[in-house]
Amino acid sequence: MDPRKAPGIDGLSGNFFKHHWDIAHKYIYKIIAKVLANRLKVILPNCISYNQSAFVSGRMIHDNILITHELFHYHLNTLYNSNK
Repeated sequence: MDPRKAPGIDGLSGNFFKHHWDIAHKYIYKIIAKVLANRLKVILPNCISYNQSAFVSGRMIHDNILITHELFHYHLNTLYNSNK
């Protein structure tokens, strides 16, 4: 490919990318990452179990801590109350 000709509709030549790749690749990777993240946002809620709470939008890990505390408290009460 002739470095003076643009390969796509953006009008940027091969020389542009050759000389400015250190800057351009950062933006290209950011754009690709953003596109992938936006596509995964739609799919991930169907792949993640309802029981998964951490790192899921709209769910909090604190809920699991409270449930664990309540279960532990219930378990201790049943152990001590069953011996009486």
